[in-house]
Amino acid sequence: MRAAVSLGLLVPIVGLPVALIFMMLPDRRLQDVGRICLIWSIVGSVMHGVAFGVSAIGMREAMMGLVGGARGALGRSPLGDPGL
Repeated sequence: MRAAVSLGLLVPIVGLPVALIFMMLPDRRLQDVGRICLIWSIVGSVMHGVAFGVSAIGMREAMMGLVGGARGALGRSPLGDPGL
C-alpha cells in the first residue's frame, strides 16, 4: 500500500496506467492496491499541476525582467534599434 501511495504522489504519470492495470487483475487485493494508486495518482497530478503553475508564473516574471533589461540595453547601444 505504501508503494502505491508513493508511486501515485511522486510519479503520477506512471501511476495512472499502473493503477488501471492493477484494477483489471482478478485478485481483489490487487484491485484494492490499484484503486489506492489511482486515487493518489489523481491527487499527485493535481499537486504537480499546481506546482507547475506556480513555477510558470515565477518563470514568466523572470523572463519579462530579462526582456525588459535587454530592451533597455538595446536602447542605449549605438547599434540598437530604439524602436524596440
